[in-house]
Parts: sequence; C-alpha cells; structure tokens
Amino acid sequence: MTKNIMEYEVPKIRIENGAFKKIPTHVGKYSTKFTIITDGHIKKLGNDLLSAMRKFGLSCNLIILPPGEHTKSISFAEKIATHLVHLGNKRDSCLIALGGGVIGDLTGFMASIFMRGINYVSVPTTMLAMCDSCIGGKTGVDLPEGKNLLGTFYNPKEVIIDPLLVTSLPDKQIKIGMAEVIKHAVLADAQFFKFLNRNTTAILSKKPTVLKQTIAKSVQIKLSIVKKDGREMLQNTQKDVSRMLLNYGHTVGHALEKLSKFELSHGEAIAIGMVAENRIAVGKKLLKEVDAVKIESLIKKFGLPTKMPSQYSPAQLKTAMGMDKKHIDGKLFFALPLGIGKAKIMHV
Repeated sequence: MTKNIMEYEVPKIRIENGAFKKIPTHVGKYSTKFTIITDGHIKKLGNDLLSAMRKFGLSCNLIILPPGEHTKSISFAEKIATHLVHLGNKRDSCLIALGGGVIGDLTGFMASIFMRGINYVSVPTTMLAMCDSCIGGKTGVDLPEGKNLLGTFYNPKEVIIDPLLVTSLPDKQIKIGMAEVIKHAVLADAQFFKFLNRNTTAILSKKPTVLKQTIAKSVQIKLSIVKKDGREMLQNTQKDVSRMLLNYGHTVGHALEKLSKFELSHGEAIAIGMVAENRIAVGKKLLKEVDAVKIESLIKKFGLPTKMPSQYSPAQLKTAMGMDKKHIDGKLFFALPLGIGKAKIMHV
C-alpha cells in the first residue's frame, strides 16, 4: 500500500428540487452518445429521461434491468457490456445511472471497465442513494461469498440529486434511506442528530424543504470523510481520516444482508448493525449507555428494526462477517462510536 493518503476528487454535485427535468441541459458536455441504465421499478422515469434526452438532440438509449440485488453480478455486467457494444457505445460514450444503490454501483462498475473506462453521470432516485451511495466513488458487484467483493473506485463526472423524486417513493423507502443518514449524524455531527430528532415527522411525511436539507447535510458529512481518504487505506485508521468510519453498522449489517439472501434491505440491516455494534462499543467502554439508548431510540423513531433476527446464530454471523472485505489480516474491523458525533476504527 502507498503511504500517502489517497484524496477523493469531488465530482460536480447538484442538489436541486426539479433537477431531473434539467438533466439534458447539464450532461451534453460529457458526450454525444448516452445510455441510461435503470431497473423495472422506475422504467417510466427511464422512458421520461430517454424522451427528454432525445428531444434535446442527444443520442440516447435505455437499458432496463430486473430490480434487485441479484443484478449486481459479473453475469449481468457481461450482459450489459455486450448490449452496450451492440448499441454502438465507444470510448467517448457516457452512461447515466438512474436508480438506487444497486443501479448506481453496477453502472459505475460498468463505466469503470467498459473500454477501459468511460464517463458516467449518477442520478440517484432513492433516499438511500441520494444520501449515501452516490457519493464516494465506490462501484461494485457481489459474489456468492459476499457483497461488493469485486469493484473499483471510479467517480461519476456529475451527481444530479433531485429531492422531489423522493416524494413519490413508498414510505418504507424513506425509512430505509434514513439508516445511512442516522449513521452520518452519529459519526460526525451531534447537531444534525438533534435536527433528525426534531424533524422526524417532517422527513417521514416527505416535506420537500426538509428532505432537501436532510439530503444536503448527509452528503456534506460523507464528503468531509471520503475526500480525505479516497481509497479507504487501512493505515489511515491511525490518522483519524479513514473512510472506514463509514462502515459503522456495516460489518454486522452486510453479514445480515448475506444471511437473509437480501430479503433484509440494506437500510434495515444497517439499522440492526448499528445497534449491535453500539453494544460492542459500550462493552469496551467507548460509548456511554445513555448515548447507545439515544441512537437506538432515533432508529426506532424512523420505523427501522433494531433487534437481531433470531434465526441466525452467532456462529453464522461470525462466519458471514469473516468473508467480508472488512476482515483484514485475520482481524475484523469495526467503526465504533465514541459518542454522538465522533467515532474510531477498531479491530476485535
């Protein structure tokens, strides 16, 4: 590993109510040929964007994938690559990731490897993707052994976030996305944690102004972490700048996703993971019990689960965590809170 901190080059980020309708005016500078990649859940949105791009005079095609985590695989990546070739995409083409975290991860991965790297633009459509996965440059696909075990660090040219898209989401999707928002608040901003407590009802009722404020603050916190450590270098854990801090709740959470065969959503798994990892922090006297209770209370307030599923034994959980990429040199790394607004990396 290099001894230098790998800084993250921040792409252009737009957070604007109504930004979706303006996408053609923003992306033309990146290519003359575009392919939108989306999934069946939002195919109407995909067709709307396709029509808008073509009306604006841009060459554009649309690939609609089946929804679900199973599309984040090498087999689907190969199918997409073949389709891109047949659509006439070249090294000067540009992909548009239109969707949630799965579409964002997969499209970013495709952009990073197709023709040895082409441009892409990220247009997240879920609360979780807007607040977390669209920022940071991580792309990836899954293996049967674990989540995101194949991937690259590859930034989009631009991230276009339209909070109004969230207002049409099912209530559950808002709750799922809030797991990552709560994570960011616990990691780095006690005042934001208080804001989330005060504005829970407004967020869950999808009040546009509050949603935009919530998304913008969450993006700001994640950027403040990843821009110091673009490639998640292990040695940066000793310099208090590691983006591994963002794995709070994920060491347990990713294992739960895998054990449930992704029937447990990412946000639900991370919510349970944060509570479980708080118990580790309390046990090591890093986190006060009163703060652990406050965090669990906010998670419950947003309608997220906090209890470990009874069907998975500690041995099963340990095995699943052992296959995760956070298991390094025989040590399992956790991001553990020291209070509300501060955390550190530890191995156990």
